[in-house]
Amino acid sequence: MLKRVLVNTLPKNGTHLLLQVLSHVPGYRPSSIEVDWQNVGRAFELLPETRPGQFSKGHLPYLNDIPALIERENLTLFSMIRDPRDNVVSFYHYIMSQPAHRLYPSYSRMANDDERLMATITGFRDDHEGREIIHEGIGWRSDAWGGWNDKPYCCPVVFERLIGPQGGGSRREQLGELHRILEHLDIAPEDTVLEDIADHAYNTGTHSFRKGRIGDWVNHFKEEHKRVFKSEANRFLVQYGYEDSDNW
Repeated sequence: MLKRVLVNTLPKNGTHLLLQVLSHVPGYRPSSIEVDWQNVGRAFELLPETRPGQFSKGHLPYLNDIPALIERENLTLFSMIRDPRDNVVSFYHYIMSQPAHRLYPSYSRMANDDERLMATITGFRDDHEGREIIHEGIGWRSDAWGGWNDKPYCCPVVFERLIGPQGGGSRREQLGELHRILEHLDIAPEDTVLEDIADHAYNTGTHSFRKGRIGDWVNHFKEEHKRVFKSEANRFLVQYGYEDSDNW
């Protein structure tokens, strides 16, 4: 039986990659539903309309009444784990490419990319034309979205394993991650199907795609960024196996 699926990720953790993969899983197609934390009411209104064999897109934290909605609707979830250092780099670059984004006025007033990266790590409050702008730091965001990962209805997919050789990973790990995805959908993971999905996984044709590479953070972090990041979110690097300690 086809499942009703929600791809629910922290923004810039590899959402497009996971959507691209699911679009090549036999029997599954995208819905037109997209929901996020800025208008949670839309999630309660629209997610119940996700049909069997469809996957909807969400950026919903594990907060308030959202988990109860997911469980009540019996949705099958996929989340995405990514090195949060790469997340913050990807995030500020994305904002600077999107003048219509609510955070663009704040980021555009910052002096340079070093300041933008630091603000993405720590979070900030700002005012634009009388409207308060709040952006939480990577520690809060990683914690808020990480709550999904240990739920039985959620399959946490690892970006660095799914990206494959075109993004700096390996074909073997990519096929292994695809195997987990199909198993979560109760689909027998046949080799020919896995290979076909892997061949179509890396696609740069989306407005939110920047590099899709592993470890790009080393080209952007200065020593002060490292110091502040360690105080804000190093625990997630250890938790997800990116580092053994804060000695990096």
